[in-house]
Amino acid sequence: MDSGSEEDVSMVAMVLWNLWSNRNEIVWHQKNFAPNKIVQRSMIQLQQWLNTRNNEKRINVADNPGQEMKWVRPNAGWLKCNVGAAVFASESLAGSGIVVRDSNGCFVAVKSAVHSHMSANALLAEAISLKEALSWIKEKGWVNAVVESDSLLVVQAMSSFSMSESGRSSSNEGVWFYD
Repeated sequence: MDSGSEEDVSMVAMVLWNLWSNRNEIVWHQKNFAPNKIVQRSMIQLQQWLNTRNNEKRINVADNPGQEMKWVRPNAGWLKCNVGAAVFASESLAGSGIVVRDSNGCFVAVKSAVHSHMSANALLAEAISLKEALSWIKEKGWVNAVVESDSLLVVQAMSSFSMSESGRSSSNEGVWFYD
């Protein structure tokens, strides 16, 4: 049996994902999308994903010629919480992804969330993701955590808001922000 091209396999995966999402919409919100809309949405999402992958490759090459960007461990006794967001403008949705690892690089926890009624505002989605991460850190009782995001503007805004003049975090003593 022919396994198909990478693009065909990716499209099948995206259609399956959207079929599952449609199933959830039926179960939880009594909404059902027409099959052609599911395929159309899958094609748009696949193209967005491929564009993002291509842009990431260009960014990595431009910023670090000949080098790959690598995850850096937090100091001993600390956790690192990597935060990211994605916007799906055609569905008015955004998603948050949070991954926590310890100073050995070992997986500690993961959390994801979908935010409805969102405009196509990536900065807002990143800020909401960061807020979700901070709330989760507080809920878990983690006292020494580094929060890392790829959104420089959000990190700068949060750092300037939460840091006192001494450079220490004013509201969450053990939480630091990095981009």
